[in-house]
Amino acid sequence: MATYQHAARPLIVCLATVLLLTGCAAITPRTGSSSHRQDASSQSVATPVPSPEPSVASTVWESEVDVVGDPVVLDDVIVAYLKTAGGVILTGIDPLTGDQLWRRAVSPAGDSWFALDKPAMLVRDGRIWVAAASATGAGRHRVVLMDAMTGKEQDIGSASLWVRRLPHPCPSDEDVFCLQAYLPDADEATAFVLDPGVPALTALPETDRTFQGRHVFTRDGEDSDSVGYLDGTGVVWEQAYTALFGPDAEVDPNNAAWHDSGSSPIIVGEGGLAMPDDPAVGDRSTLAMTSTVGLDRATGKLLWSVPGAERCFEEPEPEPTPDIFIACQVTAGELVITESSETGFSYKVEGREEQLVGIDRATGRILWTQPFVPADEEAPRQFLPNGTRAVIPVEGLGVQVVDLTTGEATPVPPGAELACRTWRDNVTLTRSNGDSFQYVAGHGVNPCDAAGEALTAWSPESLAWGGQRAGELYIVAGEDSLAAYRVS
Repeated sequence: MATYQHAARPLIVCLATVLLLTGCAAITPRTGSSSHRQDASSQSVATPVPSPEPSVASTVWESEVDVVGDPVVLDDVIVAYLKTAGGVILTGIDPLTGDQLWRRAVSPAGDSWFALDKPAMLVRDGRIWVAAASATGAGRHRVVLMDAMTGKEQDIGSASLWVRRLPHPCPSDEDVFCLQAYLPDADEATAFVLDPGVPALTALPETDRTFQGRHVFTRDGEDSDSVGYLDGTGVVWEQAYTALFGPDAEVDPNNAAWHDSGSSPIIVGEGGLAMPDDPAVGDRSTLAMTSTVGLDRATGKLLWSVPGAERCFEEPEPEPTPDIFIACQVTAGELVITESSETGFSYKVEGREEQLVGIDRATGRILWTQPFVPADEEAPRQFLPNGTRAVIPVEGLGVQVVDLTTGEATPVPPGAELACRTWRDNVTLTRSNGDSFQYVAGHGVNPCDAAGEALTAWSPESLAWGGQRAGELYIVAGEDSLAAYRVS
């Protein structure tokens, strides 16, 4: 039974399959011939060529820390949220030693469970920048911009704000940060762009909109919800959600997803029915609540729609080619309310059928399908991508490796060592206004077999899928640790 009020549930996810190690045997040609025989003392003897030693994984360093969300890993620095006795800090870590280079107390913001899913970092003009919000008291924040290597703050002249959505790299303009905040005494939130190249915090000329990037926004309006596109001259177009997703469609501010690559003429997004506000026990609704659509970037015209489809991979999202969008499509099933109260409700899932699909971004045509065994309601996803491959339980075939370019499935080799993810417990934090709020802490990564059972140690094969590369090292954020490994 699942509970809508609490986002974190036990989840084990297979990331990918194993790299097969093969050995090579040397073949030595015979010496001599039938007409020219040599005696034994003069015959040359070939020196045996030893088989290469199998590579092994060794621990470089390991720290017992409570990581919140996914750390951002680069060759020169790791930036992570850590839970401490006093709240949450943002810290820069040396990948080679595990030493903390700097640390700063930061504040969560807004009402999104996933506000701390990942630190906001980007590379601009050869420098690595990180942005966050720092509490100033009385429910207010100050937006901060820091050098990720040193933690030194860059003056951006930030005013006192109530941050609704923390800074994040703008999806459609990834060399600047986007955020949303309330100015003092304002009734509606303002969208801001934080440009490290200036550096300055600039308000965009629109309010009450949640920006998915510098250009694409959604609006949770009193009368109707919408999605729109903004450029330097103002709003280019705005489409009602009901025109795209049906008469009862609503924007879910915690789960709006619009994929604007910046170069494609097609903007891909998903939306649909919101979870019910006050359901009654026994109420039933379709599991196919979401559709994925393609819109013309220039006009906002609806070009195509795939019912029941939604993004099913966590970041980084797989994109085997710029022309293919990967989604999960629910083809059958119902959500049944089992308990309901003023604070939330619980539900169960019946008759779920689902398939992995590759969608042609230009036309919306489904290029390939791969039906998989849906996880139960306690674990809605059992796989994550790795490059152009994913490990999923395929209906009738067992656990398979799926090529996300073609949809072709092949069996996971016997004895494969994979990497799995398990949800960490939620973290309860005090926000700048003094209220307590539960945030999703993300999931830890651990080595596992094809059945999802934990293994005792990391191997080169499992690190290739579960670790994040920092130069020659693999960085792994576990349930209660952060560690670096080397393969040699």
